[in-house]
Amino acid sequence: MSVINSDGKHGLHPIAKWSLIVAPILWIVGGLMMTGGAFGEYGAKWVQTIAAEGDTAKLGIMLSVAAGLLFVRSVAGISQIAPEAAVNRMRLATIGGAIAVASWTPLLGIGLAVADGADIIAVAAPIMIGMQNASNLVFMMALIPLGGGLALAGLFPQARIIGLVVLIIAIVGIVTTFVLGANDETGALIFALIQFILAIIFLAIGVMMFSSGSDD
Repeated sequence: MSVINSDGKHGLHPIAKWSLIVAPILWIVGGLMMTGGAFGEYGAKWVQTIAAEGDTAKLGIMLSVAAGLLFVRSVAGISQIAPEAAVNRMRLATIGGAIAVASWTPLLGIGLAVADGADIIAVAAPIMIGMQNASNLVFMMALIPLGGGLALAGLFPQARIIGLVVLIIAIVGIVTTFVLGANDETGALIFALIQFILAIIFLAIGVMMFSSGSDD
């Protein structure tokens, strides 16, 4: 039976398996569409860029929301097949991821209004920056149990190393949020790099889960 449409040896549901592949791709593409390909946009300039990109930014926002939902689905799927030692951490990561997506969705809702041409940039910018800081913090905190859970679960090659890398990224992200925040050029650049690295990591995990899930 194919690893593409079956649970495979590890038992990961096909939807969760595909979510690991699709979510990081949508996240990267959506983020680039929101900013017209610019990297590390921050503060009011970030909001102005979303307004300037118009319909392209709106599509990017919707792709980003879809990516967030698929990310939560993939983590939930892993928590269902994780060994007992990692289950609680993976469940906590699922809840944290869901809260992060829920907190980011209103931010993107305002972004849709901005991209749709609403003359609210002056009002929207500080609100979006504050919400971005809050959602970044929640997401980084969710990465702590996720990193620990991945390391303990051992469901794919180099799971321990990748889990530790995710944990380190989470700590860097939390420190960056408190010290610099989203309304800072250096902070925005660090978060952009973190998001890109995490997308590559989860894409790699998805590929490894496909390989380790083979029924041969």
